[in-house]
Amino acid sequence: MNNVAKMSLWKLTWPIALEISSVMFMYSIDVWFLSSLSDHVVAGVGVAEQFIFLMVLLFNVFANGSSMIVAQYLGAGDRQAGMDIGRMGLVINFVVGICFSALAGLVAPYYLDFMNVSNQVYPHALMFLMICGTTIWVQALSFTLSALLRVNGFTRDSMWITIGTYGFHLFCSSAVIFGLYGIPKLGVVGAASSIVFSQLCSVIAAGIILYRRTGLRSWNLFGISWNRQRLKAMLTIGLPSAGEEATWQISQMLLTFIIAKLGTDALATRVYTFNIMLLMMQATIALSMGTSILVGHEIGAGNTDRAYRVVHRSFKLSLIFTGCLCLLATVCSHPLLQLFTNNEVIVQTGVAMLFFCWILEPGRNLNLIYIKALNASGDAKYPMLWAVISMLGINVPLAYLLAIPLKLGLIGVWGALIVDEWLRGILMWRRWRSKRWQVIHLIDDAVRSQPALVK
Repeated sequence: MNNVAKMSLWKLTWPIALEISSVMFMYSIDVWFLSSLSDHVVAGVGVAEQFIFLMVLLFNVFANGSSMIVAQYLGAGDRQAGMDIGRMGLVINFVVGICFSALAGLVAPYYLDFMNVSNQVYPHALMFLMICGTTIWVQALSFTLSALLRVNGFTRDSMWITIGTYGFHLFCSSAVIFGLYGIPKLGVVGAASSIVFSQLCSVIAAGIILYRRTGLRSWNLFGISWNRQRLKAMLTIGLPSAGEEATWQISQMLLTFIIAKLGTDALATRVYTFNIMLLMMQATIALSMGTSILVGHEIGAGNTDRAYRVVHRSFKLSLIFTGCLCLLATVCSHPLLQLFTNNEVIVQTGVAMLFFCWILEPGRNLNLIYIKALNASGDAKYPMLWAVISMLGINVPLAYLLAIPLKLGLIGVWGALIVDEWLRGILMWRRWRSKRWQVIHLIDDAVRSQPALVK
């Protein structure tokens, strides 16, 4: 078993960063594989994945909620209670996954009709949904097991499982799409089946490693004591954090709708620059996830002052990483954008948009670091409340006003984004400094007696 007591923020974070980066890289290759079939296939899979992602948000309610409660119990030294919470999360997500799998099979045609999918795209989207959507329970288990591995400090195991899973998927996907090794070309059916099979392998590998690494032999999923207080604690974190993520997704869809009114070039510029900015965000996302694990363990052990300090230190580190990536993005912005397009209008506009990352990204860092920390402490309602107020009540209307009536175009949209990120970021920073989260108790005070994850 890992000696998690000696782990540092760096040791927790770098495997998460590599895992996230690997997923993005392999996903891009997967899209390239599908593009070899036709643009209609790519469009169909893209539409289907939007529906699947909405279902995944609900899995995050119990995956995130259970993992954060597990962190606090582990920090308090009560590993058995932590694993009981983990088992509850697994069972709930499995049941929810089965229900959603059935739902996907029933509503898939109606969803595609609602999305007004063209006749050329429809069969590809329907086939992908019928295969991946009706087996979404596999992904539900995969998400929960990965979260439990990370919160136990086994971030390297989670990293290797993810890299192995996506590598195996790309191998299988290339074989069935391009007809390699004597395998017939199966198109979308083969690609979707490869996703499901590789995720199933991921679930088996993660389950075996978690069972062995924890040193516990009480993973009987049918012998769970359904403690109402623990279930309530899971929902206290899970529901608001999933709501905050859902609000972000809705706001992005609305912003895309606004940008589409500016024309094809503006929409393409947004897609290309956003993909580059996503790469810039990976270090901070990984740092925020590692920080939330530490915060959970420290709070569970009663070390709230140490938890308070580690978050501020994490934010300072994120500024260093972001500064380096912003410098790289602005210096190399022209050649980076030319990898995607030869349209000089898009390139020049994209260069200008990437320059704004110097203003935008520090505000985004505030949100990523402090929201994750607040969620880990149990103070998850506050970030969700301000997500709704700022993203939907300020960001979207302001973006429309600046971009359309005032004719500032993409600059107006980016300006609204900056206002939203900095407003919420400052509020989250103030909330953490107020230490109101210290009065929230998700676990019994009686178990707060053992050393936390990090000395």
